[in-house]
Amino acid sequence: MNILFQHTTDQGDQHMNRHDFYRSKEWLNFRKLIMAEHTDQDGFVHCAICTKPILHKYDLIIHHKQELSEANVNDHNISLNPENVECVCFRCHNKVHERFGFNKTSTQRPVTKQVFIVYGSPCAGKSTWVHEQATEQDLIVDMDSIWQMISINQRYDKPAALRSVVFEMRDKLYDIIKYRSGKWHNAYIITGGAMKGDRDRLQQRVGADDLIFIDTDHDTCIKRAMDRGDNADEWIGYINEWFEKFQPDEVI
Repeated sequence: MNILFQHTTDQGDQHMNRHDFYRSKEWLNFRKLIMAEHTDQDGFVHCAICTKPILHKYDLIIHHKQELSEANVNDHNISLNPENVECVCFRCHNKVHERFGFNKTSTQRPVTKQVFIVYGSPCAGKSTWVHEQATEQDLIVDMDSIWQMISINQRYDKPAALRSVVFEMRDKLYDIIKYRSGKWHNAYIITGGAMKGDRDRLQQRVGADDLIFIDTDHDTCIKRAMDRGDNADEWIGYINEWFEKFQPDEVI
């Protein structure tokens, strides 16, 4: 199947920045078409770089061969051109962008810093996924890890007396990400993000490039919570609460 995506313009069209473009109706529809074209008879899309099947939809990236920028995002011969994109897995996509951002004749770190918000239910596997993707040069913000770092309690125990300290530390890290301070490569923010408004505000606050939804079903999360042991009932409550509150992104 060969696809042709035609963009129609009128006087009401507005120029978009990259963040708005990746959340636009045109891009989401274009993305669906590209994925459909590259899906094999077994239902898998294979990475154009490593050729392995991409098993989870949150690992599938539609990558622009000619890198998208604020200068060309409104040129649909680049941004919405099927010949200028390929399907790659998340890990290979990060490797490509590190090559783009790194000057081989310089000792400086990559200029292009990507920020990802990774969200999903408790026990969905957010931290596991991030640690499979991240390198030692990446920055990870995980509230559970901050709690554990400043307390003698277990990772998931959160005494009220320390709450303001934890939030202050989190906000400082958010500012570091927002202003791209330091020499880190990519940043991953791990959060529950059940409410769409909360996700959107966080994306705007830190200038995140993408939101990665670890779409693990309710039963699997419950099973993982039961495997935790003594505090399983508490975690099952957290999971049920998350699924009750969850607001998916708008379906285009």
